[in-house]
Amino acid sequence: MAGLFRIWIFKVLLLGSMDPSQASLRPRMSFSQGSSERLLSIYHSSVVKNTSSLLLSTDADTLFVGAQDALLSLDVSQPDSITLKDKLEWAASPQNMKTCTVASRKDCGNFISILQFFNSTHLYVCGTNAYKPQALIIVSSNT
Repeated sequence: MAGLFRIWIFKVLLLGSMDPSQASLRPRMSFSQGSSERLLSIYHSSVVKNTSSLLLSTDADTLFVGAQDALLSLDVSQPDSITLKDKLEWAASPQNMKTCTVASRKDCGNFISILQFFNSTHLYVCGTNAYKPQALIIVSSNT
């Protein structure tokens, strides 16, 4: 009984701490599971790892994907296929890799962690660069 009471208190505290304006947020678009209105497309590359940062272009035709040592630009304009438009290789420098491995750190690559639009023609991109963070402003490939 005490455990059930703790869970109830936790729910009350958690829900009470939510911003009221966020409680009414709804997805702009949603589909029921198995809906024929939305096809699922997958892009796979055996050389691309750790794709954790995503940014959809304003026209929704290009998906920018931050990965380990690379930035991908994918064409997502066709509902039944995803194709690679461009790939920017951006590995950590050999010196930074050496410093990182000598310090016995893990994940000594350049993991793209931030993708933002800088303006209508450029992207602001940040990478971990083997624990020496670096940022770039690059020309967007969807212009």
